[in-house]
Amino acid sequence: MNNYLFNSLKTTFIGAILATSCLISCKPEEKTPQPSLTIPSTYDTTNFSLNTINEKTIKINFSDLVAEAKRGRIITNIVTESVLKAKYDNTSTYKIESLTNTNYKTIVTNSITELANSSGNNYIPSDTIPATGGVYGGYLFNKYGLEPEQLIDKGLFQALLYNQVLLIMSQPLTEASIDKILVLWGGTTQFANQDVTTKTTFPDVNVAKYSARRDKNEPSKPGYYLQIKNNLIKAKAAIKAGSQFNNDRDVALNEIKLLWEKSIASTVINYCKTSATTLSKTTKTANDYGSAMHALSENIGFLAGFKGIADKKITDAQIETILTLFYAPSAGPTQFYKYKTSTFDALTNLATIQSNLKAIYGFSDTEMSDFGNSYTTTR
Repeated sequence: MNNYLFNSLKTTFIGAILATSCLISCKPEEKTPQPSLTIPSTYDTTNFSLNTINEKTIKINFSDLVAEAKRGRIITNIVTESVLKAKYDNTSTYKIESLTNTNYKTIVTNSITELANSSGNNYIPSDTIPATGGVYGGYLFNKYGLEPEQLIDKGLFQALLYNQVLLIMSQPLTEASIDKILVLWGGTTQFANQDVTTKTTFPDVNVAKYSARRDKNEPSKPGYYLQIKNNLIKAKAAIKAGSQFNNDRDVALNEIKLLWEKSIASTVINYCKTSATTLSKTTKTANDYGSAMHALSENIGFLAGFKGIADKKITDAQIETILTLFYAPSAGPTQFYKYKTSTFDALTNLATIQSNLKAIYGFSDTEMSDFGNSYTTTR
């Protein structure tokens, strides 16, 4: 073998060895697969009572304020501004006034004044605005036909309770954080998915009450209530399992926020439907008009309470469009009396409101139909 051929074979052989060595040594490192989160089937109640002392105080103070406002529905109960303001600016540990979203505080205080001014009077909705509001069809309305009690009650679902949830979510998260969110939502660790007190020892209240009403209680096809429950369990499990599961935690918390909002939006649709049915009667009584104006006043609170809160799907502009269709634009004038004096036009507006909410949240036709039901009364 001549030297040239020998050197050529030698070079080829060495190159092959080097190439093989590179294939072995240059092989990319295999990544360790991310472990999956183990989600328990039940909610962990460890230290729940201790973790939620402040939130339960908020809940009690809020309930006391609303209970005092509701007394005004009976004409012989005179509700005073001083008592209502004292309950709003409660002197116990957690003053609910100080926890209310800044944009909504004025609405609450103005509603307190209007409620007190209307207390003890009779009222009949009219295009000619009377001097004061009063009791009509079982509820206490201001002189424009809007129920101040509902701006206080349902508005604070968002401006107080949801506002606190967002504050908790913005801070370092612990398992206790999830307990607090559960209480502010209005649920219990029993997760009754029921607000009818004759059907459960642990009734859901506040937003959880309305999540339950929109939920068929079918675990294989969970509605808003069961989805929120599942995401609370998931978020707590993710926090307990460590920072490698922060993404699971954040996905669950974002779902809870959207489901809270959908619980409210679907209830607005429900009240539009039931009110339209009532207002479409050939013959209507004062109680018919009163119940419809009450339910629609709830809708004003539900939506207006979200205004000024950035972390939500619906925009402030979209809310304002709907409030205007409800005859209650933020800048006025409020014309809720039109539900009695211009019923045909009002019914047209209620249909438009439902279409707007359907488009904003992407509700299906089936969902829109289902929103006409209140499932906690039928199961």
